[in-house]
Amino acid sequence: MLLALAVACPTAATAEAPAPVWQGVWEGTIGTLPVRACLKGSDSGFQVGAYYYLSRKRPIQLTRGDDGRWTERETGEITGTWSIAPDARGLSGQWQDGKRRLPIALKPVPWQSEYDNPCESDAFTAPRITQAKMTSQAARLKDFDYTRTTWDVGASFDNVDLVSFAYPASQPGDAAINAALRIDPARREDPLDWRGCVQQALGSLGLDGDYSYVLEPSLANQAVLVATRQQAGFCGGAHPFAFHDWLIWDRATGEPIDLETWLNDTAVEERSDDGASLVQLTPTMRQFALAQATSADEECRDVVARADYWTLGLSDKGLLFSPSLPHVAQACVDDAEVPFAKLARFLSPAGKAAVAKLR
Repeated sequence: MLLALAVACPTAATAEAPAPVWQGVWEGTIGTLPVRACLKGSDSGFQVGAYYYLSRKRPIQLTRGDDGRWTERETGEITGTWSIAPDARGLSGQWQDGKRRLPIALKPVPWQSEYDNPCESDAFTAPRITQAKMTSQAARLKDFDYTRTTWDVGASFDNVDLVSFAYPASQPGDAAINAALRIDPARREDPLDWRGCVQQALGSLGLDGDYSYVLEPSLANQAVLVATRQQAGFCGGAHPFAFHDWLIWDRATGEPIDLETWLNDTAVEERSDDGASLVQLTPTMRQFALAQATSADEECRDVVARADYWTLGLSDKGLLFSPSLPHVAQACVDDAEVPFAKLARFLSPAGKAAVAKLR
């Protein structure tokens, strides 16, 4: 017997429909092989889920059709169908792939999630999580020696890249900078919540998301350390994401440097109180930065000219300006390097003092 959706009471038209009885996190077997599954209903009619064999721990997508059967797919290819129904212990039914048929027996697993989505829950993902392993490799940027560190979060998450670096301390602030550069794969706060990205994709599509967080040094001298931060991935939304910015520290103090304070009011339209990486530039500063960009694509130049918010970076020659653009225009992102000498009229007293130290 196929499992039917629960039907909302017609006299309570404004009330939310109760969750289907099959919605939740489940564990049990397909044939004799242990599995864990999640199944999610939706008001939009799109019922999605996922499951994995505990021996492999790689999710297989499930989608529910109008006939109540669940179709499973790996890498887009149909690999089987489920016919399941509630029983005294949980759910039971049959897995079928052509002529092969195996019994399904599942019992519920307690779960909770912020958005009431079992596929986003820790209960569904927990058996896949293993202790992250770090590897180190010596590297060099001009005369700056550092150690590149890479974290492997497990064989079932080969779509996750976490990279950072550390370096020998020689300035008073270096210990604090190294601490800020350190990555903890178990961290659950942005911007390092790779698990959250994976779980969001599972909750919306029944597939793992992709996540990449990479820190690499781009400038190091006695005064400052600059790290280029690249973040990219897909967390189940309308589009993948990809962007970069710069993290900059004062090596004498170990404190972050807010480049917004280096610019005066002729360059910055509106100032933030939290040192946000995105800065709203004045039209004059936007046009000046755009004039330094190397892109010859006129269509891109028009898009960039309308960008209100920019990310600021630092090179050994000047300031870097990178426009914040919508997803459809990401190909137009082009960092503009403005030499310090050309920036003089846009620099604040603090900026002029800082540039003098760099020179």
